[in-house]
Amino acid sequence: MEKITKTSRCFAISMLALLAQIAVAIILVSVVSAQRSGSSPNQITSESPYAESKFELATTDPSRDTAFYSKLGFSVVAKTSYGYVTLKSGPVVIALSPVARIDSHDTASLSKLRRPPVGVEIVLYTTENLDEKHARLRSLGLKPGDIRLQPWGVRDFRIIDPGGYYIRISEGHAIPAH
Repeated sequence: MEKITKTSRCFAISMLALLAQIAVAIILVSVVSAQRSGSSPNQITSESPYAESKFELATTDPSRDTAFYSKLGFSVVAKTSYGYVTLKSGPVVIALSPVARIDSHDTASLSKLRRPPVGVEIVLYTTENLDEKHARLRSLGLKPGDIRLQPWGVRDFRIIDPGGYYIRISEGHAIPAH
């Protein structure tokens, strides 16, 4: 009888050891996965069918707008022979899509644009010092608006790109930590 009890006890200990190893493996996989994705293992994340995102902006002057976004910290990562320029800064991708000059009084002409810049706001979040970023952009000849504390508790400033797109540069993250 004692032999059966010892065997049962050994089996139970072996099973507990195996379960502990599986638990450690699951934890390690989630930590490594979180590190690869750039998130904290403590953050709740959801799977997404999307791999990346890109803001594609219609522009009549890709060279002018490339210079502007370069001053904001973007680098050219691709360029086509017909003037389409892709820029990137961290996880943010902006593409400049060349269009012919558009007469804003001709509604048929406006339909050639996918959407005019009216009603579009590009929000770039930074963890850099906002005052230093603002001063640097001014030193590069850009004209950012004043830094303001918004009613929702975030400091930011606004700037308009040469094509008329409205850009807000805010402190923090798009999804604030709780």
